[in-house]
Amino acid sequence: AYDAFTRAWLIAARRLLKPDGTLWVIGSYHNIFRVGTILQDLGFWILNDIVWRKTNPMPNFKGRRFQNAHETLIWASRDQNARRYTFNY
Repeated sequence: AYDAFTRAWLIAARRLLKPDGTLWVIGSYHNIFRVGTILQDLGFWILNDIVWRKTNPMPNFKGRRFQNAHETLIWASRDQNARRYTFNY
């Protein structure tokens, strides 16, 4: 269900984006890799993946795995040939 939903909104976004358009997607380890795969399957070109480090993450009370202290963002262009996208560094 999640993959179908994600595919549907990414298809709509791709249809609405200008040829040099880009988009950002944020997610956790639960979903961001699935989103990245769907982006690539649809022809988007991943420009960067960015790690947002949380300075005050939720505590890990159970102690059964490492603390989830980051989220991942994907910056993608509509396709590989997009050369005129805006990048304000």
